[in-house]
Amino acid sequence: MRIVRTALLILLLGALPAAAQDIYKSVDEDGNVIYTDQPPTPQSKPMDLPPLTVADPFEVPPPLVAGDQPEEDRVLYEDLALVAPEAEQHFWGTGGTLRAQVEAPHELRAGDSVNFYLDGELAGNVRQYGIDLAEVYRGEHSVYAEVVDADGQVLARTDSVVFYMHQQSVLNPNNPSNKRGGN
Repeated sequence: MRIVRTALLILLLGALPAAAQDIYKSVDEDGNVIYTDQPPTPQSKPMDLPPLTVADPFEVPPPLVAGDQPEEDRVLYEDLALVAPEAEQHFWGTGGTLRAQVEAPHELRAGDSVNFYLDGELAGNVRQYGIDLAEVYRGEHSVYAEVVDADGQVLARTDSVVFYMHQQSVLNPNNPSNKRGGN
């Protein structure tokens, strides 16, 4: 029952508009905890709630277009594409890790490497077309990749892909890895 009450509190708090609103907590005669935006009694005082966590937005650079890089680089990496994760893909029970993978028609040239960006931040620079990203926690995320030369000059860039990480829970019957839930 405690989990249900906690889930209801989270839903209630998540449904609040951006403007500050008071939340009141009371306990009924059966011991049930009730959260509301209306004072249950005239003497009720609002709860002190921690501030909401808000992530700063970030701008994903657009894919490079022909003419932005030398002809030899354009041919070498022109079909660079992010193949994992797939757009709008949902992940369950990964332990916070995710494999990001790009494909290109040619091997990386000597001196070239791939930068992988997770949520607008550089997550790794590798000399291969794939990387295991760590600490990718619950929520919506985006990833894209760039091939760069030894001087850091961007030679090619993939489109950004949005994907979703989920936390395992016996309370979520839609979780395909949840053996206790289901239809």
